[in-house]
Amino acid sequence: MTNEEDYQKAGTGLDVSLKSVSICVIDDTGHILWRDETANDSSEVAQARKMAVILHRMLVDNTAFRLA
Repeated sequence: MTNEEDYQKAGTGLDVSLKSVSICVIDDTGHILWRDETANDSSEVAQARKMAVILHRMLVDNTAFRLA
């Protein structure tokens, strides 16, 4: 289990507009690990958000990615 300080070392951000949503995951040094832009469609945003959460967990917890 990680503490709150570990989660502050990485960031996940959403930039929402009427037409699109940009999603970005950065590490503790500010380097972009992943970014994507999708139409402002709820199902596409949900998929992109899931990817951002997975990458965030991998960075903070060293969680292995397993394709189910």
